[in-house]
Amino acid sequence: AFIGSRAVTLYTIKEEILFGLKLLSKTQSEEIDIHSLRMGVSKEQPLLQSILNKGLSSLTYEEKTELAEKWVGHTSDENNKNEDLNINLSQQEKTFLKQHPIIRVHNEMSWAPYNFNIDGKPQGYSVDMMKLIADKLGIQIRFVNGPSWNEFLGMLQTKKIDVISNMAITPEREKYTTYTQLPMIQHFPSIVTTTKNAYKHIGDLNGKTVAVVEGFWYQEAFQNGKLKLANNLAFE
Repeated sequence: AFIGSRAVTLYTIKEEILFGLKLLSKTQSEEIDIHSLRMGVSKEQPLLQSILNKGLSSLTYEEKTELAEKWVGHTSDENNKNEDLNINLSQQEKTFLKQHPIIRVHNEMSWAPYNFNIDGKPQGYSVDMMKLIADKLGIQIRFVNGPSWNEFLGMLQTKKIDVISNMAITPEREKYTTYTQLPMIQHFPSIVTTTKNAYKHIGDLNGKTVAVVEGFWYQEAFQNGKLKLANNLAFE
């Protein structure tokens, strides 16, 4: 079985015309069923976090809904209507942007519909969100693509990139990452398996081999013991 994003899985099944798979709408685990994706920056760059917070707050509900409907197929969370349309940067924040004229943002190769790349062109919900925020803030961004997700995490720690635009909060990541206060979007994980299997929830994977993307928070939840399966659990 595979544990991953519901939106990403549905997109991949449709685009690749995959048959013989079924997707369970929920894992039935409170630890992972709903997570918010946020922008993450190095803890050593609190001013950038503050700037991004102001950029996110400046987005209207209508703008966020348009992006969500375009890429994910549902509207933005109505509880996330915290809007402050006037962006007032402090002098320190303005100085930071002068010292960092180009903000480097991660771009994944194949995590559609959130963040992917086709023929060298960054695309997806997170990409469009980042472009919109950059436009409102009047800043330049450069998308960095090629590395794996786990490599991007390392690049954030070593400040080879400035922003990871879609991150779930985990204890391990909080050691080196500070997040935007507002989430970008709600993230719903699912279990994917073949139609011949009778799995209905995460407990049915006891002793089975489970595939997750290296470095994704699902893996951390398992390995830190928040999600406990039997002793033969393996990752691929």
